[in-house]
Amino acid sequence: PPSLFDGCTSLESITEVANNIKVINDRAFMGCHALASFPMPKKIETIGNYAFDNCHSLTSIGSTRLTRLYHIGDRAFYNCNSLNTVEFEYTVVQHVGHRAFAWSALQAARFPATLESVGARAFEAADSLTELTFDSATADFTIGEEAFRGTRILELQLPPTAEIDGSGAFQNIPTLQTVQAGPFSSTETDVFTNCGCDDDVC
Repeated sequence: PPSLFDGCTSLESITEVANNIKVINDRAFMGCHALASFPMPKKIETIGNYAFDNCHSLTSIGSTRLTRLYHIGDRAFYNCNSLNTVEFEYTVVQHVGHRAFAWSALQAARFPATLESVGARAFEAADSLTELTFDSATADFTIGEEAFRGTRILELQLPPTAEIDGSGAFQNIPTLQTVQAGPFSSTETDVFTNCGCDDDVC
């Protein structure tokens, strides 16, 4: 059920989760500040809104490749500032929700060709994030407002199928020196404001 362990601030670990579970419900572990690890079931398809919101000690969601995961909800891992690895590339993720990994410690995000949308502020202020990769075969997908604002991405190759759906998608990234981008679609003029790349590149 939703909010199953919501606010259990002393819960430190979950040692086993049934492999037939397909959904982590909304707010299931929200505010479990001491939760350090969670063995994500291999058949998981959906991680709900606020599922691990503010789980400050969470460092791992297990080593299983989540080959059926297609939806990550709003603020699912918001402010999980010890979580440094999620292997998106082995998933079939279509949607990454609003602020899903904002203020997390993720170091890399490698998205598969199934990606359809990255929500507003999805990785905002994830200031350990240095590597961002989109599969070159990705179909049309959207990147929301300030989705990667304040990260530390070093280089960016943006497929021409991308649509920037809000202002400041790659704003305030002083480490961003190299941008390879086709004729992606955007109605915004401040996509790369305050980045480290030259004005004629960004």
